[in-house]
Amino acid sequence: GSDAFSFDAHVRGWHFVANSSDLVLSSTQSGAVWRSPLLSVRVGTRTSVNNVGCWSHKIYNVSKGGQWTLDTGKANENGVQIEGLIAMPWGQEKWLMEMEPLDSSMVKFNISVDTQRFSGLGITSPPRTEGTKEVYRYESIELSLRWLITESEIIVGAGEQFSTVDLSGRRFHLWAGEQGIGRGLEPLSRSLDLVAWPCAGNAFTTYSHVPALLSSAGYGLVLENSQLITVDLTSSVAAMTVSFGLLGDLAGVKISGHLLGGPSVRSMLPTLTSLTGRMPLPPSWMLEGLIVGSEGGHQVVNKQVSALLAAKVPVTGVWIQDWSGVLLDRNGKFAWWNWELDEERYPKQWFRDLAERGIKVLTYINPRLTNAESHNGKPASIFAEAKRLGHLITDTRGNALIRKVNFASFEYGMVNLFKEESWQWWSNLIRCNVMMACDGGPPLVHAWMHDYGEDYPLDASVSSMEDGATSLHNKYPRRSAKAARAAVNGFPEVTFFTRSGDLHSPGTSQMFWLGDQLTSWDGCDGLQSAMVGAMSGGLSGWSMNHVDVGGFTMTDRLPWLPMPGIRFRRNDDLLTRWMELSVFLNVVLRTHMGLLPNISAQVWDTGQLDTTRHLTELFGSLRPYRESLLTEAVLTGLPPIRHGILVHPEDRTWFNNTLRPVEKGCSAGHSIGLHQFFFGDDVIVAPVLRPLQEQVSVYLPKGAWVHLWSNKQTQGPVYTSWDAPPGRPAMFYLQSSAWASFFFNLSRRFVPRPEALDVGFV
Repeated sequence: GSDAFSFDAHVRGWHFVANSSDLVLSSTQSGAVWRSPLLSVRVGTRTSVNNVGCWSHKIYNVSKGGQWTLDTGKANENGVQIEGLIAMPWGQEKWLMEMEPLDSSMVKFNISVDTQRFSGLGITSPPRTEGTKEVYRYESIELSLRWLITESEIIVGAGEQFSTVDLSGRRFHLWAGEQGIGRGLEPLSRSLDLVAWPCAGNAFTTYSHVPALLSSAGYGLVLENSQLITVDLTSSVAAMTVSFGLLGDLAGVKISGHLLGGPSVRSMLPTLTSLTGRMPLPPSWMLEGLIVGSEGGHQVVNKQVSALLAAKVPVTGVWIQDWSGVLLDRNGKFAWWNWELDEERYPKQWFRDLAERGIKVLTYINPRLTNAESHNGKPASIFAEAKRLGHLITDTRGNALIRKVNFASFEYGMVNLFKEESWQWWSNLIRCNVMMACDGGPPLVHAWMHDYGEDYPLDASVSSMEDGATSLHNKYPRRSAKAARAAVNGFPEVTFFTRSGDLHSPGTSQMFWLGDQLTSWDGCDGLQSAMVGAMSGGLSGWSMNHVDVGGFTMTDRLPWLPMPGIRFRRNDDLLTRWMELSVFLNVVLRTHMGLLPNISAQVWDTGQLDTTRHLTELFGSLRPYRESLLTEAVLTGLPPIRHGILVHPEDRTWFNNTLRPVEKGCSAGHSIGLHQFFFGDDVIVAPVLRPLQEQVSVYLPKGAWVHLWSNKQTQGPVYTSWDAPPGRPAMFYLQSSAWASFFFNLSRRFVPRPEALDVGFV
């Protein structure tokens, strides 16, 4: 009988031991052990709600997990195969697991469960609409891969997570959506959800669908599945559960992926990024100076650029979102999603004039096309063309899916990027209309924000039955980035940056940005959350990343919010501190005017210009060091922005609570490792993350550290307070670093001599 079943096999540096109740894999090289009580399969009902890109999922009426058996197993020189039976609500079904070690650091696996006798899957009814919300209901099969975890291990990864790096003890969904406004910051989140649920989001809503976990115990688990995935690390039996809500009959449900092994989280990053793809170096012009976000037509933009240049700010680019024109609506003025140049706002000669002064132009695009006319009555020509040629996403009845935005009253359709000829049309439109590279001369635009991609509808008509819209949703952002990648092919000086993606996006997107932060300080959705997102994203291969300098989301006593006193706007203090963080965190120093530019501090304000110049010069001066880190990321996948677990994994101090004041209303981001970061192994940066503070608490691990601004030396490990007046972010370098003389010269350049000499530098 199955009770007596067991086997023991060594294949390519991995040791497999299985019996009828569990499977143990150990890496002979690193000693890491992965022990699995294996599968659980359940049937349930799932609802998914979409409010223009804000998603919420619930799985309920779940059957009990069926008992399973391991009946046979065989091993050969390529790997092992194990099969057995599993009890489903309708009877016994076969399951099969194949594991193939590729080398001593990685095992490829496939798990499939027969579900031939069950045909009740799929959307049980067409989506229900409630205002701008779409409510989808599915019968689903929930297939879990389970494994044992210990109290002491720390699990990281799962793409860009904005409120924590340590995922241990947490349960969350992986799904590409808007990351939310507030994300648990109160009272904003509760108020927003009363009027626009689920757009406040929560601590785990993210633009990225990256089912990759790395453990301090020396193993990693990476799933290739693109469906909704629930990660549960709340008990000693961890699980990653894939939700299959497919249309039509099912030949079976499958989980595929890789198990990684290595002595540390850091040692597994090259292996992980060999799977995800590694991001290329950004064009060198981006590392030189400020890319200023502006809008309002060429005269307005010229005025702001002139103010910066007159103050001797090194400006390397101008980023304009309203290049295609604007649309007026009762809620305000919006970029017109009709992707061709509005030559009245920005004549082509204006682009050439800037280029002659060494300033590149960056713009904006997303895969949504509006059918609304522009503010001066121009018809939406791109939408009309896409509709006529059949390039829009359609529902199952073949009608173009037209939806309303939730922040204004206009409508849009989306380009069907899974249809080859539509994808080709779109990529061509990007090259000709966005880059403006089709009339023989050099491109007029050298980079753009490649926005959105997280609201692929679940009732879209799909060509193949086996890949339902629920598994295409999380692939859409990468399809979108792929069209941009094809457009820039052959133009090494031209690039684009995306915010959403999946496991393989680092191999497609050329850069990321961290999406829309609130103009606040906290680790829920503010300044600190961007820093956390960069650290966590780096643990999944999202290495070339940056944040909008100054944040984006602003509100000013919105009459429709249940609490009209809620105000978020940017003052000088927040703008300065945000820029200080970005000097180190960002691959590219790109500012954003924000949602309410007229009531917020801007980098060209008279009182801000000195700070803007000083910090832009500091950013440019760091270029040689930054380039060495970016090159390392290209070669090994190791990110330039590192949480302490990557540099001193044996030191648990990163996970202790900080002594800094807690930002009221937000329960995220209180550990020491979320208040500072390593910029490479040799530099620690501890930004000011709270309003009106001129001191920071910094943990310096073992080694001799030198404070950039005072040249004062400190021996770690030590946790102490340091002065951080505006313009002098707390930054330390290792005295033993190969870059020590570079940083010493940097401090001589940026610190007036007399006071630096007082501190007795030897």
